[in-house]
Amino acid sequence: MLGQLPNLELRRTALFRAVLNPFVDRVYPGSTVLIRPINTQELKATTLLGMTIEEASAKVREGGPVDDEEDYAADCWAGIVPITPHIGAVIPDPRLKPGIPAKPQVGHFPEGAAFDEVLLALARKAGA
Repeated sequence: MLGQLPNLELRRTALFRAVLNPFVDRVYPGSTVLIRPINTQELKATTLLGMTIEEASAKVREGGPVDDEEDYAADCWAGIVPITPHIGAVIPDPRLKPGIPAKPQVGHFPEGAAFDEVLLALARKAGA
């Protein structure tokens, strides 16, 4: 990917706080009204990175491996090892108050779903 990053010294400004809550609400809709505002220590430890992608490329295809004919004579395994980021089962904080269900806040992260597809659906829902 090619692109340019804007000035990242935005961390302790009002603008940073102004973009942080909408970002959090985009990933966890409605959660910023349920949680306390970010404190100074958390603010220092948080970075949001935004960039405009000017150009990108990817090698994408379907099907099995495409090897040179002579490679098939080798005594080694060939194939595909899929590596995909999927959402696992939610793990509640041991100190969570009893009776607070995960579904309203993180139910849009279904176990086994591809993380990129969930983020894309959230972006589409937010009108991005």
